Amino acid sequence: MRSRMAIKDGYNKKYRNKDEALRIHSKMLCKAMAEDAQIAKEIQKNHPNPIVVVHYEDIANYTKTAASYIYRTLEMDNPPVEVVAAISRLRGHKKGDAYSVYGRDSVATAYNWKKSLSFKQVRLIDEGCKDYYKYIGYEPVGSQQELSDPNNYHRTTLITLI
Repeated sequence: MRSRMAIKDGYNKKYRNKDEALRIHSKMLCKAMAEDAQIAKEIQKNHPNPIVVVHYEDIANYTKTAASYIYRTLEMDNPPVEVVAAISRLRGHKKGDAYSVYGRDSVATAYNWKKSLSFKQVRLIDEGCKDYYKYIGYEPVGSQQELSDPNNYHRTTLITLI
């Protein structure tokens, strides 16, 4: 959520000095995602196969491992060579527009919000999304120091990909 709001020349610019609008938009977006999660729970009641939740940050940090995890969980063979090759190209590139994932450094994209949003903006987003965070394993940012810490991923739970 925070990374979506920090898109260069996107929401961050749109909501600058519009605190209440940022909080409301964040709450609406997180509410929609929470509804999707609830629908997934309902589907799982009738279809007991696992629903796989993979965070973008996990794909960015551990691309090959995440792909293998997804394939394994879905009881498929290892990812084809083409998928592994495409995944390998996700790191270190600087091309693409603000909404692009391919052709950009996926790790930098995943955590860019920590540099481009103010602590005040992050708190407003966190306030709007606090209920959804509990469900997906994120935690609110507690201080400017936490926001500045590149090693703090603000997650309460990490999904083991092995």
